Amino acid sequence: MSHRFLVVDDNPDNLIALTAQMRDCFPDCAIFEADTGLKALSIAHEHTPDLILLDILMPGMDGFETCRRLKADPLTGNIPIIFLTALRDSREMKLEAMKAGADAFLTKPADNAEITAVMLKVQKAAMAATDDLRSAENQLAFRNRELEESNKGLMDTIARLRAENESLKRREAELLKALAALGAQEP
Repeated sequence: MSHRFLVVDDNPDNLIALTAQMRDCFPDCAIFEADTGLKALSIAHEHTPDLILLDILMPGMDGFETCRRLKADPLTGNIPIIFLTALRDSREMKLEAMKAGADAFLTKPADNAEITAVMLKVQKAAMAATDDLRSAENQLAFRNRELEESNKGLMDTIARLRAENESLKRREAELLKALAALGAQEP
């Protein structure tokens, strides 16, 4: 299975280096590049990558806002995002990244082994979450079918009871009519 990755960085040299690292780690992968947050959103919609490597400092929309928008969108919300930034890893940056929805945070330069390990860990977690979601969806679909069948049975019972009620009303009317006719015949 060929992986699809989106690498987002406003520095062309970083894009070249990251693309080379990705191809070294995953030779058969497809790599999409974006140098702005807006381009990243567009590419993510068009190609639905398996994972996004995202820089923080970019012109226009920074990485945090790009991440928030990706995570808020139903089409891209489940794509794992790894922040990969030259900013020295400060506690505040990491917290902001996680609040934005990031799955991991790395600082440049990161070696191939570190990037690969984090990517595999994040992808494994995303696949497990997807499997859990599919399982929950299957359980929900099964429960919905059960409820639909139960509802159909209940509606059939209500229809039968209404028919019986109408039949009893007709019989009651016939009996009242017969009683009235008997009462009229008495001297």
